[in-house]
Amino acid sequence: DTLSTWKTRCEQVGGVCRTGHHRDVDKHGGKKLELLCEDHDELACNICVSVSHRTCRSIKHIPKLAHWLKKQTYYKRMPDDLKTMNTRLQEFIDKQKQNKHTIKKNGTKILAEIRSLRKKVIDKFDELEENTNDILHKQLEEESYYLQEDINKCTQYKKKMEYYQAAIQSQQETTSYIAFKKCKDNMREAESLLQDLSDKPYTTLTFEADTNIYELFFELQT
Repeated sequence: DTLSTWKTRCEQVGGVCRTGHHRDVDKHGGKKLELLCEDHDELACNICVSVSHRTCRSIKHIPKLAHWLKKQTYYKRMPDDLKTMNTRLQEFIDKQKQNKHTIKKNGTKILAEIRSLRKKVIDKFDELEENTNDILHKQLEEESYYLQEDINKCTQYKKKMEYYQAAIQSQQETTSYIAFKKCKDNMREAESLLQDLSDKPYTTLTFEADTNIYELFFELQT
């Protein structure tokens, strides 16, 4: 039937009930989110409750919850928590940018070392230099890509934190409550991201010439 064909979900964007099927379309005529199903911890409209949550035991009105939430310590602390999260995200972004710059600098230094070595064995070293440069550039591109990917992920969450930081302090209690609910999930995701990225080994590039090659080339010349 229709319910089994469509994978229905409530996208709680701007306080309006929507569903997804490859793209956003109205689900219940743009009904406002006015209820919370505590059994599923989901925001819902009146139709959502009657269709998807009719067997749930605990359905609460958002305006009442929003009024109660305003008095809670963890709600009052949320702006500071958001600020702290933004600071941590920015610190990690700065760290990764510095790492990216350092890698590029190390790459330049490595290329200089390769050119210095080439002067001593020009004829024999041309082919080795070309192969080494190819490998080096590939590594630089790969590491730069992954570092930029980390930066992009953190930047995306940082923008979300900034949005929720403003929305959660809205004068409209319903808007503030909805932003708070969404914010908690995004903060957990951001915390998990920072933990995963922090556990990754610090990226660096070094070059160490094999001095045995000198003896090999000198023996060939003699």
